[in-house]
Amino acid sequence: MRGFVGLTLVVLLAAGCSATVAEVKRTQAAGGGTRETYAVTPEQARSIATTVLLREGFDTIEEHRAEGYLLATSPVTFWNGGILAGVWIEPVGADESAITIVTRRRQNPALVVWLTDDDLQRHLKDAVAATKAGKPVR
Repeated sequence: MRGFVGLTLVVLLAAGCSATVAEVKRTQAAGGGTRETYAVTPEQARSIATTVLLREGFDTIEEHRAEGYLLATSPVTFWNGGILAGVWIEPVGADESAITIVTRRRQNPALVVWLTDDDLQRHLKDAVAATKAGKPVR
């Protein structure tokens, strides 16, 4: 009986520590995450963001064009617990886009923090600069 109770507590704690899509969306709606403006069209921003997410190890990227965002997940590992990332792309001007990123660990606790909002923004900034210089984004 104690084993069952212990297992039940572990499952409940793990479930309570998991990030959800709803949580990521609520955070963005409340003004959370990091927001940067880039001199690229929304279509370019979407393409660059997808490339960066794939390069950073996200294995699933869902495109929600009507809502203006991408949702990406990385695998859960023993070390990092996986990442859930929302990437919102909004047109700002003729050739500018604002990108807001919200990341959450898929499972806590994790031994290391893998990627944060700021890390992904930095990678996006580098990728946009490479695109502007005519270099491939890898």
